[in-house]
Amino acid sequence: MSETKSKVFHAPTGDAAMETASAMARETFKYFWRELTWEYRRIVPGLELAAVKAAFGDDGGRPDDVEHMWAADVRFDGDRITATLLNQPNHVRSVKAGDRVTLPPGEIEDWMYVMRRKVYGGFTIQTMRKQMSASERRAHDSAGGFDFGEPDVVQLVPDWNAKEPGILGRHVGRKAPPGAADPDVE
Repeated sequence: MSETKSKVFHAPTGDAAMETASAMARETFKYFWRELTWEYRRIVPGLELAAVKAAFGDDGGRPDDVEHMWAADVRFDGDRITATLLNQPNHVRSVKAGDRVTLPPGEIEDWMYVMRRKVYGGFTIQTMRKQMSASERRAHDSAGGFDFGEPDVVQLVPDWNAKEPGILGRHVGRKAPPGAADPDVE
């Protein structure tokens, strides 16, 4: 893990939009966990990233002296979430990137997973993206390399009715683009 400080995006404590986003993330955690349950059973991994976000602070610190950070390699036993911290804190000293952390589901502030470069979840991210200008959003999205979609929409699950090919179809069963001659027809 890098020892460089993470870029910080600040939202004031008590920000109603962020609190609503976190509440929605907690209410929809079951969609995240369902996808991870499937992922752990897959032979070929389908997710590029799966992470939860929570606030971390030092013992004896003020409630505002927390950092909101992401953790991956998520496990959930029905009672506690355990994950590996991805971010290097800027001020908090009780945790560091790479630490295993444990928290109750009620303490998560967000969740997200990425499949085929598309982000699902990310409630607090979308809340922050709504406040960005179009150029700031493009810079944010290109830095991560993921498709966050429109900032007013949080996708929970992929559209399984979409006509996207699966992993085998993308690599083996490629079809000619629309309008191209069918090679099987003379």
